[in-house]
Amino acid sequence: MMKKLHLLCLFLLMGIIQGYSQNLPDVWDFGATQLDESGYDNQLTVEVINSIYDESITPGSSSTANVLPDFTVGDLSWTGGGNDRLRTSNTDLTRYDENISEYDQFKGRIYVNSSGATGRFFSLELEKYDQVSIWVTSQEGDSNLHFQYVADPSMQDDQAAVTKEMTELNFTAETAGTYHIFDDTGKPSYFRILRKSPDMSSVSGNVDLSAASGIPSDYNIVFTNEEGTEFSTGVSDGSYQVDLLSGYEYNLSLEGADGFSISSESTLNVTESSSFDITIQKIDISALADVWDFGATQLDETQYDNQLTVDIINSFYDPSITAGTSGINLPPFSAGDLSWNGGGNDRLRTVNTNLTRYDENISDYEDFKGRVYVNSGGATDRYMSLELKEDDEVTVWGLSQDGNGQIHFEYAADPSLQNDVVPLGGELEELNFVAKMAGTYHIYADTDKPSYFRIIRTPAAYVSLSGNVDVTEAAGIPNDYSIVFTNDAGKTWSSGVSDGTYNLDLPTPYHYSISLDGANGYIISNGTALDVTESTTSYDITIQKVEIYAVSGSITGLD
Repeated sequence: MMKKLHLLCLFLLMGIIQGYSQNLPDVWDFGATQLDESGYDNQLTVEVINSIYDESITPGSSSTANVLPDFTVGDLSWTGGGNDRLRTSNTDLTRYDENISEYDQFKGRIYVNSSGATGRFFSLELEKYDQVSIWVTSQEGDSNLHFQYVADPSMQDDQAAVTKEMTELNFTAETAGTYHIFDDTGKPSYFRILRKSPDMSSVSGNVDLSAASGIPSDYNIVFTNEEGTEFSTGVSDGSYQVDLLSGYEYNLSLEGADGFSISSESTLNVTESSSFDITIQKIDISALADVWDFGATQLDETQYDNQLTVDIINSFYDPSITAGTSGINLPPFSAGDLSWNGGGNDRLRTVNTNLTRYDENISDYEDFKGRVYVNSGGATDRYMSLELKEDDEVTVWGLSQDGNGQIHFEYAADPSLQNDVVPLGGELEELNFVAKMAGTYHIYADTDKPSYFRIIRTPAAYVSLSGNVDVTEAAGIPNDYSIVFTNDAGKTWSSGVSDGTYNLDLPTPYHYSISLDGANGYIISNGTALDVTESTTSYDITIQKVEIYAVSGSITGLD
């Protein structure tokens, strides 16, 4: 009876220890380094690693015949090619050799003896949001490591570059299941793999919809951390609750609520359970800038109305062309108020492989993924056509093939009224224009082959400017004179003076020169330049009379 009690106690103790260890991170170290057992569940010991090899091999032996076999230890398994190697300075381990750099923390590595061998991989069982850390190097510094959900790689196939230096890579499983870890380019060496269950924190709060009239009832609040992992929650009775991974900063956005945005703080650091209130507002679409990005990059929807998506760009092409096909010339197209009039052999060049395109020939820009390439030098009949209101601002990002382009921003109805011409070099640059009148404008080059990456149309923002006019030193000034504001583009706005004050609406933010009209012999004496911003609401003006003298004489020396 006593013996049975002792056994029962032993089994209970083992269960407690096992239950405790299950909450610890699992670590597979390929030099059999034993991490602090109070913080880790070490899956690989000397005995476990030696048991991977055939029984005929003496444990701890080193030989070029000791190639690494396939193995499974716990939830991690290795599928190799029959000539891979365990290389370790731990001489208690059966191994290929001791070829490993001197690291303080790492004593062994699994060396994959084939470049880009996607059929040689680790297989790891994971729960949703499990976090995986991998310590790895690459023989030639050219590796591209995959962390791939086996059941459906389209759901998760994270990739990361690996150099010759020791690299720690971190991944989060977005779905429960089996994941493969492999390299598609170089010869990687794996030193250690760690699997950690997620630390979750509960975040809740109130949602203020007082400025969000008409928001759909089924919208969600989305929390996205820096690894791209998303958590979504609905709103019920004006509040929400969501469990988030601890230790991350999250960006908040809305799903299923087009035309609405979060107006309160939209970033959140999560370290523990906490409360975080959210305010949502309706977006004034008319105040947003329209953007046409030729890589289908989607800019912040609280600031921009994205006119081009993957689906919209693919719809430019004949329906018989499979979306995402390369080698296709760009046809003429229209998207909202922007249209392209091309020559039939122009090209959409983009690294966004979801787009139908000609090729991926585009330099590595962080913010720009596609360009419309005009395949003819100085082709003035190949142009972007854009509908504008008076004072609309237009921003064009582009470059020219040989660096000597000349870009025209031309009022189509009468180019004599506006035809701004600016140089365009061989590096990506930003060009800015302002429409002097409402109507259709053409954007084209009269030299070189331009590439257009992005076009933005921003509605003019106006400020009401007023002020007192001091004429104590301007005796006799005509009653019908005006004060004139002229921007750097040469456009003018004027205001008469009534009861010693003036008032007019000016686009912002611009630099203006101030002058008088209908008041010969009078000048503004307290400054003739003003930078107008949204906070510039008043500016007083002082006018004085100047003496005018008649001067006569002859000019010689011009023969």
